[in-house]
Amino acid sequence: MTNPPARHTVDTITSDALDQLHARIDWLEQALATVADCFNENASDLEAALRLFSRSRRARGSAILQARRWAARARTAEAALAELHAGEERPECEFANHTPAQWLWEWNHATPEQRLQAAEHAIEASAIASMCRLEGHISQLADARTDRATIARVRTLHRPVEDGGRTLCAECSAYDEQHGSTDNMPVTYDQCGTLAALDQQPA
Repeated sequence: MTNPPARHTVDTITSDALDQLHARIDWLEQALATVADCFNENASDLEAALRLFSRSRRARGSAILQARRWAARARTAEAALAELHAGEERPECEFANHTPAQWLWEWNHATPEQRLQAAEHAIEASAIASMCRLEGHISQLADARTDRATIARVRTLHRPVEDGGRTLCAECSAYDEQHGSTDNMPVTYDQCGTLAALDQQPA
């Protein structure tokens, strides 16, 4: 192991050693000046790089924050969409009467124009239904169906029958189909007063 050189003092340093020391100091000063010049020349670039880095960090933080906000909004939208479609059921047949769940599916999958049209039809149907309730159309329809059934039975009773080349009213003539005779005075089919009344024609 080599021992380090002895340190000189004012009393022990020689002229050659002093010259070497001054030369070393000059070299160090020149090297320091070179480093300082290089630093000064690149200081603006370094400052610009630092500013760019700082802006990049801020932009990155802002982008991360914005991404988190959009992710939260997306989760909220997905939850709202799932709630909107809750309970719906895809119809098996397009032309069959829909259940409420199937109607909801149709509504949620319709275009805005189709929904407006459906709403318009629903409003019209509601107005018609209200008018029918107020005017008792349901009971009137039931009465009409009963009347039609009664008229049909009456027409069946007053049906035409052929008797010796004549067309008689079976009910008015009291026609006995088994024996081919009438218990009343024969009444031709076109002279049946009941049928005339049903047809609103003079008897």
